[in-house]
Order: sequence, then C-alpha cells, then structure tokens
Amino acid sequence: MAKKPPSAKPLAVVPTSTQKALAQLAYTQKTARVQDALVNAFTGVGTERSKLSGAGYADDDLLLPAELEILFANNDLVYTIVTKIVEDALRAGFSVERKDNAEDDHALAEEVEDALRDLDMHEVLFRGGSMGRLFGGAGVILGVAGSGALSTPLDDAGGGGIVSLTEWDRQDLLPLAYYPTGAVETYTWTRPPAPGGKAWAPVVVHETRLVVFPGALTTTRRRNMNDTWDLSVLQRVYASLLSFDSMFASVDAMFSDASQAVFRIQGLIASLAEADGVAGTSDVATRLRMMDMLRSPTRAIVLDAGNESGAAAESFEVIDRASLGTLDGVMGQYYIRLAAAARYPLTVLLGMSPAGMNATGDSDLLLYFNSVDVFRNRVLTPILLRFVQIVARSLGDESPEEWVVKWPELQRPKPLDVATAEKMRIDSAVALITAQAVLPEEVALSLKRIAPSLGLTIDAEARRTALTEALKELSARELTTPAPLPEVEPKGVAPAAKATARKTPAKAKGRQTS
Repeated sequence: MAKKPPSAKPLAVVPTSTQKALAQLAYTQKTARVQDALVNAFTGVGTERSKLSGAGYADDDLLLPAELEILFANNDLVYTIVTKIVEDALRAGFSVERKDNAEDDHALAEEVEDALRDLDMHEVLFRGGSMGRLFGGAGVILGVAGSGALSTPLDDAGGGGIVSLTEWDRQDLLPLAYYPTGAVETYTWTRPPAPGGKAWAPVVVHETRLVVFPGALTTTRRRNMNDTWDLSVLQRVYASLLSFDSMFASVDAMFSDASQAVFRIQGLIASLAEADGVAGTSDVATRLRMMDMLRSPTRAIVLDAGNESGAAAESFEVIDRASLGTLDGVMGQYYIRLAAAARYPLTVLLGMSPAGMNATGDSDLLLYFNSVDVFRNRVLTPILLRFVQIVARSLGDESPEEWVVKWPELQRPKPLDVATAEKMRIDSAVALITAQAVLPEEVALSLKRIAPSLGLTIDAEARRTALTEALKELSARELTTPAPLPEVEPKGVAPAAKATARKTPAKAKGRQTS
C-alpha cells in the first residue's frame, strides 16, 4: 500500500486562489506516480529500488515541414499512412441532394455536381486531405467572382461562383493578425517560386478565404507552439516507424552475414610480415584474385594441398550462423506495433493476408471502414458542403443550407449477397400483392429499386396509366354503399321452426329424448 503523503507545511503568507491551485497541481503530479501504482516492499516494485523507477517519457521534437516532405517523398509506408484513408474515403465518389430530395430539385442537384466536376473536386479533396494529414494543415484559397480582395473577409452568401482554387500547405502561410480570442484573422501567403524562377510577392489572405484540411487532433497549447497548426499524423507514428525500418535494416545485415566464408592459408602472418608487409600483402592479394578468377568460370575453388604429408595445405569452409527462423515472430510484433500506431489494420497498411484457420479479416476491415466513415463525416463533409453551398448560391438557390452530402457504402457486397437480398425483397412484394396491400402496378414502378440487378425494362407510362385506372376503381368501390345481403334460410328447416333451430344443441337433444 502506498504511503500516506505528509501534510503540507503551513505558509507564512496565505497565497491567492490561483497560487493554491498551482501548488496543489504540482503536488498531485509529484505524488500521483506513488499513489496510482502498485507498491511491494519485498520485491521493490513501485519503490526506489525498482528498475523502472527511473523510466519516464520525454517530449519528442516536432517534425519540421522539410522533414515531413522528405519522408513523404521517399518512404512507401509514410505515403500509405498519409494517403490511404483519404483515398478510400473518396474511392466510391459522392453525391449531393437536398434534404427533402424532391423531384423538382434533381435537375439542380445535377447542375451542382457538374460544377463540382468542373472544379475537379475529387482531386481537390484528395490532395487537400492528404497534405493536411502530412503537414498538419493544408487546403485551397477560394477565388470567388466579385468578392473583393483576398485580404478582406469572404461572404459566402455574396459574390458569384468559384473561379479558382489555389493549393497551399502550412509552409506557405504565416499568421499575421489575430482575433481577440487568439484565432488567426489574416495570413501572409508566400507562394513557392514559379517554374521560371520568378519569386512571388507576399500576399495577405483573410482566414475566411481558406478551406483548411486539418491534421492530427492537437491540443490548443501544442497548436500555439506549432504556429497555430495541427500536428502531422506522422508525429505520433515516427518512433514506431523508425523502429520498424531499423528492424528491417538489422535483419538485412544479419542475413548478409548469415554464412561466413573462411580461408585458412598456411604461413599467412609470415607472408604479410615480409618486407614490412608490402610484398607479403601483394602475394596474398594475388592469391585471392587467382582463386576468384578460377571460381568464376568453373564454380570451384582451387586450393593448395600442401606437400606429400599434407603440411602447409590451404583450407576453405563456410560457417553458418545461428538459425534465423525465429525472427519472423519478432518481426511480426514490429508489424503489429506499427499498425497500431498508424491506426490501420495489417491488411490495409502492409497488404498482409489474414493468417490462421477461418481468418478472413472481415472484422479488421469493418473497424477500418468505421474509421473511414469518421474521416468522411469529420473532415470531408463540412468542407464539401461549403463548396456545394457556394456553387448552389451561384446557380440561384435561395436556401443552400438544405443541401446534404451522400457517401456510398465502402464495402461492395458479394453477388450472392445481392441476389439473396433482392429475392427477399421480391418475395415481400409478392406477399403484399397477394394480401392486396399494394397494387401490381405500384410494385412494377418500384422494381428498379427492389431488384436493380435484374435490368428489366418497364413501360413506366403504361404502368402509371394502369395504376391511375386501378386507383379510380378502388375509389369507386369505397364510395358505393354495398346492398344488404339476403337472409339465407337454413337447409332442411321449416320457417316455423326457426326458433327451434336457434336453440342450443343441449336443449334440442333433451327435447328429442323426451
């Protein structure tokens, strides 16, 4: 059990509430390690005798943009970690529609999607999302017709359509002015030199004209240390990535030295010592060159057998190192550690197929697809909606806030699963028709949604006409009052015996008995 901390000494001067809070925080941080850990006086665990008592975490240096750019350009795993989730989020595309999805709005939705394609929106989202993850901040500068200078605030409700999208990353923008809350109001934009070598003059850009793709989740204090930008997604992965690549380099070195060739030459030391080693060294070098020349064409090594008794004979042998078969287990743990740091399953990060009996990797992919959905909703959807609203306003839409983004499913269903699901829907439709809950014409008009893979061609106009006639007939039936049904006399019973016929079987039986 942890020792009870000693009581604090009384202070001569009563501190302020802020000083008390800071003092309590410092004391808590100092004693938390003791109070929150297991302590065993016999084994030394949790005490000063523990081997782990001196262990702790140190703050890593922030990765500079130049370092991040070098990693992205040369390391294949870095490229996958940065771009894979963005690529998969956009793999199946997207669509836009209004919330009510009325039929009158379909034409406007097509115009908005055409305008987004003209802006190459898929590439804008892919590059912006990837560079934002790499540098901790990237995006495009909005060029809107009739919106004024770049240094002035941009009113999304005013101006015309988008005329230009200029790419930038955090290396190109420096904070210039701040709001009273501490957020950046304007930036100094220093563009990279033009291809011809001409330098661009710095430009002041208001923050409302920036579309910002974020990096990793970062605390406010750390953002202020990083010029108000997020951390790169590689910041937390860097140590694991370095260990992973170092492990592979070490394994390469071990395999290169897995077997060592050894020559035994009689009198080698004496030969090297002749004439201050010059002549001896030349003789040994000549001998080795001859052996290499003979080995190349004949694939054999010619050795001196020595004299008749075998003395002064040369020898050659290959010494194998210890078995390297156990390395795969150690390397596998490095794989898992890197995948955990990058937040990718091994199937996605390294392209490794699941191992083991009945291992399909479906659970790994399901968890990964959940992460992709989170990235879609957290990062891409708000940015895409801003583009959609500006474009919709430029097309005359008076309520652009009603637009929504639709993302397709990430996992493509198997053909058998599609056929099974469609058969179930068809069986349900047949049951509804049999129960007269719906009309056959209604089901026929919805057949493309019920079973799209069938590819059946339906004469929609003829079906609508038949549906209209059927609905008129149903309405006529509901308005017409049905005539009372004639009373049917029971067979074999006389009219005078009606009252007797209504008696219960027990009474009738008793009367017959009497």
